[in-house]
Amino acid sequence: MKKIPELRLFNSINQIAYVSDLKTHEILYVNNYFKEILGENPVGKKCYKVLQGINSPCSFCTNEKILEQNGEPLEREFHNPVLDKDFLVTDKIIEWIDGRKVRFEFAIDISKLKQHQRSLRENEKRLKLAQKAANIGTWDWNLKTNEIFWSNEIKEIFGLKEKSIEDKYKAFLNCVHPQDRHYVIDDIQSAVKNNEEYDIEHRIVLSDGNIRWVREKGDVLRDSKGKVDRMLGITQDITDRKKMNEKIFTIYNKLEEESQRLKTILNNAPEAIVITDRDARIIFANKVAENLYNRPIPIGKEYQSHSSFSIRSTDGSKINPENLPLTRSALYGEVYRGEELSIQWPDGQNRHIIVNTAPIKNKDDEIIGAVGLFQDITDRKEIEEKIKSLNSFLMKQTTKLSSVNEELEAFSYSVSHDLRSPLRSINGFSQAILEDYEHQLDEEGKDYLHRIRNATQRMGELIDGLLKLSRITRHTLDYSKVNISKIAESIISSLKKKDPNRKIIIKIQNKLIAKADKHLLQIALKNLINNAWKFTRHKKTAIIEIGKIEKEGEQVFFIKDNGTGFNMDYVDKLFVPFQRLHSSDTYEGTGIGLGIVKRVFNRHGGKIWAESSEGKGTTFYFTFNKDMEETA
Repeated sequence: MKKIPELRLFNSINQIAYVSDLKTHEILYVNNYFKEILGENPVGKKCYKVLQGINSPCSFCTNEKILEQNGEPLEREFHNPVLDKDFLVTDKIIEWIDGRKVRFEFAIDISKLKQHQRSLRENEKRLKLAQKAANIGTWDWNLKTNEIFWSNEIKEIFGLKEKSIEDKYKAFLNCVHPQDRHYVIDDIQSAVKNNEEYDIEHRIVLSDGNIRWVREKGDVLRDSKGKVDRMLGITQDITDRKKMNEKIFTIYNKLEEESQRLKTILNNAPEAIVITDRDARIIFANKVAENLYNRPIPIGKEYQSHSSFSIRSTDGSKINPENLPLTRSALYGEVYRGEELSIQWPDGQNRHIIVNTAPIKNKDDEIIGAVGLFQDITDRKEIEEKIKSLNSFLMKQTTKLSSVNEELEAFSYSVSHDLRSPLRSINGFSQAILEDYEHQLDEEGKDYLHRIRNATQRMGELIDGLLKLSRITRHTLDYSKVNISKIAESIISSLKKKDPNRKIIIKIQNKLIAKADKHLLQIALKNLINNAWKFTRHKKTAIIEIGKIEKEGEQVFFIKDNGTGFNMDYVDKLFVPFQRLHSSDTYEGTGIGLGIVKRVFNRHGGKIWAESSEGKGTTFYFTFNKDMEETA
């Protein structure tokens, strides 16, 4: 393929010229000078491989920018890392032999020029100041002619859009914040008068009303005669720095507050807390720690000084500082949980402690220190020993009590048997006398015999009650889900069969479920419902209600009636065996039923109580063990 004739001109020029395809990046042409530099003919190779030494198109490739130029050349300075040279590059779109658009690049080696410029910058104060930081503009003020040179950055910083400004000093002062203007003028005049460095920070107001911060720094230069000649300096936009400083200041204050808050929390923590740095030097210890160790804490000292704590193992052997849990957490990242040790106080007293330590790590998982929590358990250990001793004593007492209960049980059965025999004899002989000698007895004699028989029967009932109370105490509890509603319905049904003419309203809430011993609960419910049935017999329309309510988060069952009721002044006697609040002539019974009921609910870990009003009825409330209730 023939090359474009004009390109031959570049073969005699000692600057780089080459052509490459815009899409494939293939080099189509290079001049002789470029071949000499490369030591080869790179035509056909990829430009990014030859020029940049990489295997894919350059991230800074300017092909798209050149296309946007609409045929106009694109100039730029560029440092080539492969050749280690600086170039003034001109890129342009040209038409190749086959009609396609290609990239033509002409690069003038300006390495020496750039080096020269760098040397000049070292000597030229204006350029040196201009390179100090971003957002910097340079200015040069001829104090004799009052002419001021501004770099483009100055106009950008001050938001000045005019291309030509006649009185730049006036324009500058107009931009200075009104509250800062007087001392800016004073500083300028002082620098000129006293040959001082001009260095000031102040606010400026842009045309849109935004306020920004600038720093101006300059020197006063004098001519050969020593007269003030000019001021040379820079202006830097420091708004972001100011904002950052404000943020840093705010963060610093917050950190100070958090640090103080943390110290307050740590100092008021119930446990002793000690914190170390990476080298196991203690950097913080709260007040509880000082009290726990009963000696000054060696803040900031090497971990070898920790030997002063006199920390020992449970067997009494002393632990070297390098083997202490807190030291090993800091140095090796080890974690200790619930380690039991002891401390010997200066007065020789030993204190038992529980130790928990762990390393403190940064976001990179590097150890930067350690923290230890120490709890004095001396009092707890003493209490534990007392509890062990008490438990041992209780076990002995329980064994004795079991033996006494067995003896009492045997005695109860023996007494009941021994009492029943003479009672049966008394009752039998009394009945025989009534039957055989009835015609010989007067009414008073018959009444005595009837009383004897009633007394023996009542005595028998009392013996039965005592035995029931004894059985409830000895009964082994077998917990299950018990339907109170069904048991109540069964008891009511039996009572209605015995007394079918009673006019009574029964209200039983559905699905009253409790986790309890079914046998004992039936006994308790039977006593309570029988009571309600008995004490409502004189009501024209009796009402018995059985249900459940919630009180203070607890499920409370109740049996309510509108019967006789009782005086609450005597409520303490209600559940005492054989204590009666009503005459046995009016309401039959032994007075042991409610004692049995109370024993049942005590066995279940619950409680029972009553609320009543004379003539208005009574409500019995009862609960079960709360843990059992939650699983019901």
